[in-house]
Amino acid sequence: MRSVLAKMAGGLEGTVSLDLESLTDQLTVLAEDHARVDSEVWQTAARAINQQERLRVQYQRFDGVTGRYVLEPCHLAAYLGNWYLLALNPAAGRRETFALSRCRSIEGTGQHFTRPADFDARGFFKDAFGISQAEKPWKVRLLLAKEVATYIRERGWHSSQQVRERRDGGLELRLETSGRKELTRWILSGMPHVRVLAPRELRDRVRQRLRLGLAQSR
Repeated sequence: MRSVLAKMAGGLEGTVSLDLESLTDQLTVLAEDHARVDSEVWQTAARAINQQERLRVQYQRFDGVTGRYVLEPCHLAAYLGNWYLLALNPAAGRRETFALSRCRSIEGTGQHFTRPADFDARGFFKDAFGISQAEKPWKVRLLLAKEVATYIRERGWHSSQQVRERRDGGLELRLETSGRKELTRWILSGMPHVRVLAPRELRDRVRQRLRLGLAQSR
């Protein structure tokens, strides 16, 4: 119960003081959807991070394609009901995130590596919108209709966000992020009340997804 209340308090501003016993019967926390992560997969990843041991992973991507990777694990992150492994993928020459729920097999190689002394997980995720990100940040400007203004205004979407009120009751939301996938999905989920003002690459990406959706619904 304490952990549940702590999670709830995280979304409140200021100091929260509660009498746990008196509130137990007056609180309900609804279940959120979550991915199924095998405990052995989680423990193998955590152990490899602690011991700085390379991992051999058979991984199924979001599009269903399965590949094999040798990774240098750095950090575990929980996001929207799933656990993600942040690891250096030497073959690609960059750090990437891997959903533990899509690890079809995972094992230590017995080979060790040295984690960079300046590695900063919080810094890595700082510019992300969600869990994935690209190398180059985008300066994003979105126009949101008054129908969704209250919902947008009451939430924190990104650490860099700036919200400007419009005379028609709508909002202009500005943020700088290297996120691509989750940002695009988030915009599509708000249609038809969201309009992309910038950058053009994001606007084109959203239009392409809309065209594909229309074509598949015929």
